[in-house]
Amino acid sequence: HGPAYAKLGAAKVEGKSHAWCAKKVGDYLTIDLGTSKVITGVEIASRGKGSYQNQMVTKFNIKTSINGIHWTDQGDYIGVYEELTPVKRKLRRSVIASFIRITILESKNHPSMRVDVLVYG
Repeated sequence: HGPAYAKLGAAKVEGKSHAWCAKKVGDYLTIDLGTSKVITGVEIASRGKGSYQNQMVTKFNIKTSINGIHWTDQGDYIGVYEELTPVKRKLRRSVIASFIRITILESKNHPSMRVDVLVYG
C-alpha cells in the first residue's frame, strides 16, 4: 500500500488501504515537498477505523534534507498510541528543508500510518 495513500485527511479511496503500509519496522517514507519550506513537525495517525484497526506506528525517527541526498537527523519521537487519535510532534527546532524522511522504529500489529507535514506559513 504505497505512499499515494499516506496523506492524512485525504479522501478514502474504495478498495485501497487509506494509509502507507510498510513491510517492516525500519522501512521509511520520504516526502518531497516540492520546494523548501520551514518544517515545524509532523502529524501522524493510525491506519484508521475499519477492518484494519490498531495498525499504527508507535515510535519513529525524522530526518530532513534540502536536496534528498544529505540528511540531518531531527530525532526520535513517540507515535500514535490510540487508533482514532492523530498526534502532532514538533521538531526540537524548526528547519528549512525540501524533503522529510520518517523511519519506523516501533509499531503495533502492522507498521501503517497516515501523515501530514507541519510547515510554517
